Amino acid sequence: MHCWNALKDQTPASGRGSLSPMAVAATLLSLWKQAAKLGNATQAEAQKVLETINLTDKNPTRSVAGAEWLKALGGGTVVMNPARIKRAVAIARAFCQQDWKSDMTWKGGAAE
Repeated sequence: MHCWNALKDQTPASGRGSLSPMAVAATLLSLWKQAAKLGNATQAEAQKVLETINLTDKNPTRSVAGAEWLKALGGGTVVMNPARIKRAVAIARAFCQQDWKSDMTWKGGAAE
């Protein structure tokens, strides 16, 4: 919960630099499953992750589609967009370090 609170405190609620809960959960889950060789993440799995902190995403498909570092496949499967993997890693790093201000790579531009 500390990492989530840092994200909410240090990033805008909407507009440039904001991240949807589904995009963050799907990013972290996709990177973890890829590293552990557990297959692809799904929107349903990411939604379950969000439920552990009492959040839901009313439109997970739109959230994934709006995250250029993610790719939605059939059946709710979510994978990394290989052309934007650096941004996904930057998001994961900022989340885990609870520091969204020192390295702005997660916002895009410099990450690509």
